[in-house]
Parts: sequence; C-alpha cells; structure tokens
Amino acid sequence: MGVDTDVMPKIMQSALDRTSAFLEQEMGITIASATPSMGKIDLLALRDITAIVGVGGSVNLLLAFSFQRRLLDELTAKFTEGLTFPDEERDLYLEDAAAEVVNIIAGHCTIDLADPDVIISLSPPVIVNEAKSIRRPNKGVFACLCLETKFGFVDINFIGPREIFDERLNYVKRNLQAS
Repeated sequence: MGVDTDVMPKIMQSALDRTSAFLEQEMGITIASATPSMGKIDLLALRDITAIVGVGGSVNLLLAFSFQRRLLDELTAKFTEGLTFPDEERDLYLEDAAAEVVNIIAGHCTIDLADPDVIISLSPPVIVNEAKSIRRPNKGVFACLCLETKFGFVDINFIGPREIFDERLNYVKRNLQAS
C-alpha cells in the first residue's frame, strides 16, 4: 500500500497546528519559524534524539519527531519539574519526554484526520537515540516540517509508506526490491 499524497498537506498542517498548540500552551515554548519541505526530498537527516510513531489507516506514514538536544533538555525539564533523579537516569527521562511529546501530538492529529469509514491506528513510540541520515527509496515519500524555537529545533518528518521502513527507520529489504 502506498501513501495517499493528497493526505500529506492535511497531516502536515495538523502536525504543525497540534505541535504549535502543545509547545505553546502546555510547555510555554513559542515556535519562531516553521519551514515545510515537500516534493523531491531524497535525504532526511535526523537530529540527536528521534521519537517515531506509525500512523495507519488512510495515512500510512511514520511520523518521526527529531529533536535537537537543547530543546529536548528544556522539554524534559518541564516534564520533570519538581522531581529529582540521578544524573545517570537523565537519558531515560529525555527519551521518555520525546516519546510523550510525539504520543500526545500524534494522538491529537488523529482527531483532525478522523474518517468514519477508516480506522487510524497509532503504534507505540520508538526512540532512535542517534543522529543519522535516511535515503528515500524509489517508492518512498518524504516530507518535513522544521520548527525553530529559542531552545533549538524539532523536525517533524513524514515518511512513507510504512512498509518500506521498520520502527527504527531502517529499510525493510523485502519491500525495497519492489521499489
């Protein structure tokens, strides 16, 4: 199953609206700029920590929220305000914050994309704790929203179809042969 490219602008707008609302209303972080990229994107560069969810149904995409470390540090501080934890657990809290952010925003996006005839599913978030690049296969579709805040950047990557990649954004070889 491919990606319905007609749904791409709608999900990108939903992700922008929902991310802006969450960051501003819940975290007190304003988005200074939002730069969309669609079309012939051949390479996605992931930032320091990336939280990925699969969106099924008519959407059939992976949403990968890729955070610059400084922004994720700020989000983690807001999520853990009033808690004390050992320094060696800091990375766990960073990953949990990234997963929570993507879970909240993707969940809200499904409301915007609701269709009474199609169930939209969400997979649990998966964390990729490394910067890496992903090349677009022939039948792949990439789009990106780059959001800038005073604490750094988060890229919302739209990657599809889901069948081409596993949950850590590695290529699934059996599906590439048809590309």
